[in-house]
Amino acid sequence: MAGVVRGKERWATGHAPFMSPVGLKDRIKKRCMEHVKKHRKRILDNLRSFSDVSAEVLDVSESYAMDEMLVRGELSHDDYLDILTSLEDALRDEVYLEELAQAEALLADEEAWIEDFDALDLCSGSQAAFVLCPLCKKSGLEEVVEWSHDNVETRTVVCRCGLALIFVADPETSALTECQAAISRAFEAHRCLCHEDPSFQLETDDAAMSDAGDVRRSLYLDCSPCGLRLQVL
Repeated sequence: MAGVVRGKERWATGHAPFMSPVGLKDRIKKRCMEHVKKHRKRILDNLRSFSDVSAEVLDVSESYAMDEMLVRGELSHDDYLDILTSLEDALRDEVYLEELAQAEALLADEEAWIEDFDALDLCSGSQAAFVLCPLCKKSGLEEVVEWSHDNVETRTVVCRCGLALIFVADPETSALTECQAAISRAFEAHRCLCHEDPSFQLETDDAAMSDAGDVRRSLYLDCSPCGLRLQVL
């Protein structure tokens, strides 16, 4: 505003008439506002780079030779100040709207990025957590953590079809992740020899007992076409 005030003070003399011709101020103000709308992009570019509102106001006033009209007595000092003030208010409104639009655009981009990230995270999480049961091939495996009376942790991978595999507790990984890795390795090993789909079987090992006295069961991969039999877990 200081630049506009200095520009106004240049004409704070007795040369200006007390009143402008009827309708002149309104016509000039209208043209100035139309100028702002027409050259809005250029003006905003100037304001973003090197200019300020006061300089742009004076630039518009010079475009319509308002200073000369003031000197010639065609425009009163009060009307001159009123036009400059209106111009300044209009430009500040444009700057505010531009900044608001940019802020809304940035917010929209950020929200879209968050939504995409959440969707990707959920998708990745679902893929990592869901392991299809190799026996029934219908349900997903789940990990059950239990603690004995002497505070020993036991992790078991189970399925509603009856599959139950006991794993040694490992703080570095989950039993479900370990189970998925073992099944994947067995698939890859079989795929190197045969392109038929193998089957999986759960067998009881009567000679092996868990720490809790339970009979351990092992998971095997079987393939009739190639004859491969491989212990998975």
